[in-house]
Amino acid sequence: MDEDRNNIFRDRFDFGQVKSPEQPGKQSASSRQLLHNSVLSYAQSFGQHNLKALAGYEQITTRRSSVNGIQTAVALEPSYSFFPTSASTSIVSGNVDDNGFLKSYFGRINYDFAGKYLFTASVRRDANFQKFGPGNQYGLFPSASVGWRVSDESFFSPLQVVLSSFKLRASYGLLGNDNIDSYLFLSTYDMVSAQNFSPGGPRNLGFSQKSIPNQNIRWETVYEGNVGIDAELLQGKVYLTADWYDKTTRDMLYNLPIPNSAGFSGPNVTTRFTTNIGSVRNRGLEMLLGYRDKLRSLNYDISFTGAFNRNKVLNLDNINENPINAGDNGFGYGVMSRQNISRTQAGLPFGQFFGYRALGIYQTDDEAAAGPQFAGKKARAGDLIFEDANQDGQLNADDRVFMGNPNPLFVYGFNLSLNWKGFDLQALFNGVAGVDLFNGVSPYTSYLFGDGNTSRDVFGASFLGDNGLTDQPRLGYLDTDANGNVRFQNDPNGNYTQVNSYFVEKGGYLKLKNLQLGYNLPARWLSFLHLRESRIFLMGNNLLAFTKYSGVDPEIGGGVTNRGIDRPIRYPQVRTYSLGLNLGF
Repeated sequence: MDEDRNNIFRDRFDFGQVKSPEQPGKQSASSRQLLHNSVLSYAQSFGQHNLKALAGYEQITTRRSSVNGIQTAVALEPSYSFFPTSASTSIVSGNVDDNGFLKSYFGRINYDFAGKYLFTASVRRDANFQKFGPGNQYGLFPSASVGWRVSDESFFSPLQVVLSSFKLRASYGLLGNDNIDSYLFLSTYDMVSAQNFSPGGPRNLGFSQKSIPNQNIRWETVYEGNVGIDAELLQGKVYLTADWYDKTTRDMLYNLPIPNSAGFSGPNVTTRFTTNIGSVRNRGLEMLLGYRDKLRSLNYDISFTGAFNRNKVLNLDNINENPINAGDNGFGYGVMSRQNISRTQAGLPFGQFFGYRALGIYQTDDEAAAGPQFAGKKARAGDLIFEDANQDGQLNADDRVFMGNPNPLFVYGFNLSLNWKGFDLQALFNGVAGVDLFNGVSPYTSYLFGDGNTSRDVFGASFLGDNGLTDQPRLGYLDTDANGNVRFQNDPNGNYTQVNSYFVEKGGYLKLKNLQLGYNLPARWLSFLHLRESRIFLMGNNLLAFTKYSGVDPEIGGGVTNRGIDRPIRYPQVRTYSLGLNLGF
């Protein structure tokens, strides 16, 4: 059972277009979960045949409730008490859910013969009564695996001088996913008005539907096959694990945007429709290669991990094979606002960047005048050269192309472990290669806003002030109208307000994610202090990063359709230092 109570106060702020009055608030939330798990197991050996089996039942019941109260534009006394003013507004919201219920039936069989031939089979039947409606609540997910310890065979003996252990294995199975909001199979309504139609008469409440239900929503299912090897060489000094996998996800759960023509809008209205669509395939290779040994008093272990993955959308059923347009830079204010940055299309990887391809910067006005133009716009020197992809002599939405892949080609890491006379050192590096990022922060920081709020990035723009032509597109130009009024024409070519490849960058990196130095007290000191163990350590996280990405941090996550899009509201990875002491009595 968990309870969470918070008092909140946010002071007023004014950043030009973004501002807010004082806002005190109070939050209270509680949750209770009851877990029941029953397991029956069996184990028996018949000569060299070894058998283990289990069957079980699991049930999870949850109860949740929350209340949130916020008041804006209040007066603040020196005693730090709040009282409402004529401008104050109160908002109270909350929710309650007493119907959380999941149950599972599961079973597993493990069999081996002489420890050399291995077989495992399992099955789960899961039911979620919060996420799926009648007829779709249950999912069946079987799996099986086999293994062969080849190094235990008699014919393998001549090789054991070099290859001390070798195992082959394969598996295939199904997994279920129910990671969506609750009760999407039901209609939900919200009160939008309360009116009386006669003086002093009763008020009539008005309600509006706030979501479109999907009674057919069901489990997402992952079908995965795997073939792998485990090996040790040179009496275990060299160790290797490699896996090839083929994973297909079917009936993908996805939130499709609802078009404005559906009539759903407003702060409390769900503007997305959750449904099962299509299938996607991931194929790849994962490997671990390491070396461990001892040099006098020094024990060391060095290992390398790497993974290749290829992602491909096989189909987008239930939306007529239409592409999914998604992803944004999350801030708006006229800078790429309400523009999708990624597109997911059958036959291609998930969430590739989609927009206008920038071929360079116009060097002269004559060169710009000869190039293709957007309707109603006129490019000049310093503007980006946008590709006329369909060669029709003009620029429009039909000229957008795929311009970057946020799915990395290769993910890798290094691990180092050293132990010497009570001292130990652990280091973890990780990195990615062959990945593109969309720097959605750059068009924001390089843009001129009407309230004068901007950053120093604008000073590198072409023809700004005393600048000539630079490698940064121009921001605009001064123009005089018929009445002699001088005005600044802001970004007439859409250099910063159209989604384009100028902001797509290589996002590969190598990071020192964790470094830890520790010392274990000698046994004689532990005995004197009546301790079982004692270790003091100094640790740092996110200490170093090597990358060509111009943004703050290239380690950008995101969902499957908006991965790799950097946003001003995204908080970077934090560098931390820790000093600790572990004691065991």
